Amino acid sequence: MNSNSVKIEYGIVKYVDASVTVLHVPSGVVGIGDCAAHNCRELRSVYLPDSLFEIGVGAFGCCENLSFVKVPDNLRLIKSMAFLGCNALGEFKFPSEVVLIGGHAFRNTSLEKVRIPKKVKRIERGAFFGCEKLKEVVFTSNLDYLADMAFRRCRSLKNVKFPKVFKPTDVGMGVFDSELEERYREIIYG
Repeated sequence: MNSNSVKIEYGIVKYVDASVTVLHVPSGVVGIGDCAAHNCRELRSVYLPDSLFEIGVGAFGCCENLSFVKVPDNLRLIKSMAFLGCNALGEFKFPSEVVLIGGHAFRNTSLEKVRIPKKVKRIERGAFFGCEKLKEVVFTSNLDYLADMAFRRCRSLKNVKFPKVFKPTDVGMGVFDSELEERYREIIYG
């Protein structure tokens, strides 16, 4: 990776060249800017530093060959469409400090299992929409907001685990496809 491949301003990655296949974000960087690596079709692996706490809107959107992301424990915000259309992304370890999973953040990825950490307060609209390989979702604590269509069109999703107390303050309609929606109606909507 040469110096023209990545542009960093004020601690934020602003631009990643489309030819980059492996992205090592240097220590001290605190965020990946909006659309910074959007449509980098050659990108396969991303290594994020411990200093990073935010992944911006559409930051890695449509990176269709992205299959590995090393995520720091300090990551707090995964904004809307951050990994939308990353078809090869089959695994993502959500760090314990995450509080927000933005709208359509993981739409149309190949995630197979999602474990929502305890500090997550918001899962926004369509966050995991169209994750057709998703088989299991584990909620580890209560949420403030679980938006509509968060897990819609996840055709392989058969197993959803909830904590003993699960009463989101605000819940959208149609969180799951109809079969799961019916099965978990009492838990989700009270």
